[in-house]
Amino acid sequence: MNVGGIPLSDSPHGFWILVVIVASFTLLAGRLAFRKRTDTD
Repeated sequence: MNVGGIPLSDSPHGFWILVVIVASFTLLAGRLAFRKRTDTD
């Protein structure tokens, strides 16, 4: 399989670094999407 060009593929911890980055963005997006609204009527 041709998998050239994947970021951090040459790093021994590259997979876990990408997992942490993706999980962080996912949690941030979820927090922004489901935060309580403080709109006043």
